[in-house]
Amino acid sequence: MTDAIHHPFASPPAEGAATEVAPGILWLRLPLPMALDHVNIYALDDGDGWTIIDAGMSTRRSKAIWEALLAGPFRGKPVTRVILTHSSYAARSFWPPAPPGFTPAC
Repeated sequence: MTDAIHHPFASPPAEGAATEVAPGILWLRLPLPMALDHVNIYALDDGDGWTIIDAGMSTRRSKAIWEALLAGPFRGKPVTRVILTHSSYAARSFWPPAPPGFTPAC
């Protein structure tokens, strides 16, 4: 087969960084402690906060990355919503911390 897969970005976002894939949409990547070694995460700018699509797993490394993301690319705005596309995340702790009364959608 001669057709190759072409990606719009030369490389994934660095740890603790985000790539803007469209206005108000960030692509992040967090490590996973298993053979599938990362999860792609998207952040949607809601104006006053961020909707996160997937969140990764709660590890010390992931928490440090989330803290860097919240202080850096997220410009200090809170996470207001998390949408989980993998049921395995619902059974595990995830980060970032959510506001009181927050319920993730799965």
